[in-house]
Amino acid sequence: MLAKEQIAVGLLGLYQQILQQSEINVDRSLEEMRLRLTGLVVEQQGRLRVYNQIYANVFDLNWVENELGKLRFYADNLKAWEESGYQDESYLLRGEELEKARLWADGRRLSDADYRFLSASVQAG
Repeated sequence: MLAKEQIAVGLLGLYQQILQQSEINVDRSLEEMRLRLTGLVVEQQGRLRVYNQIYANVFDLNWVENELGKLRFYADNLKAWEESGYQDESYLLRGEELEKARLWADGRRLSDADYRFLSASVQAG
């Protein structure tokens, strides 16, 4: 599942949303199909949810965040900004780092936290 970075970020972002919300509406995206093929999630009545509790316990939010942290160069900044209650703007990206993040994020399905962080960085920049 985590072989290619661009695919991995999309899958992890989607899986993170499912874990956080218990289930999400199906939108028939490529990421959804790939995630279903891993066996981690199942589609039922137009919703995606974790296939079974064992998977949810093994591949939990901590696991997702660790894996995303390996792929996002700004992971430490994002975590520190979240821990500050989204208040400390010194952790937000600016200049070249922000542009690098915007290019990296282009075409990827990211988590809500990523979008919030990048949006706040743009607004602060």
